[in-house]
Amino acid sequence: MRFALTALERGHQVELIEKTDVLGGKMIPGSVPKGKYDFENYMLYMRKQIQYATEKDNFTLKLKTTATTQWLKEQQYDTVIFATGATD
Repeated sequence: MRFALTALERGHQVELIEKTDVLGGKMIPGSVPKGKYDFENYMLYMRKQIQYATEKDNFTLKLKTTATTQWLKEQQYDTVIFATGATD
């Protein structure tokens, strides 16, 4: 999310693709323990920033979208940045 926002701030056309219906990835379960409230605060802050970004013409958020190799080729992007997060 942070990379997408930075690219947007620098004037790039950004499409943020998320496989699930909610942003946050591993921050979601990581923010559950009471001692990890900083993770939750950061996650909520980032979601709010993304929400503001969607109001701009050069930012698109696509939830519930799987970015397969074929799909990415069809989109004909100039550049693709993968931020896949953590794995189980």
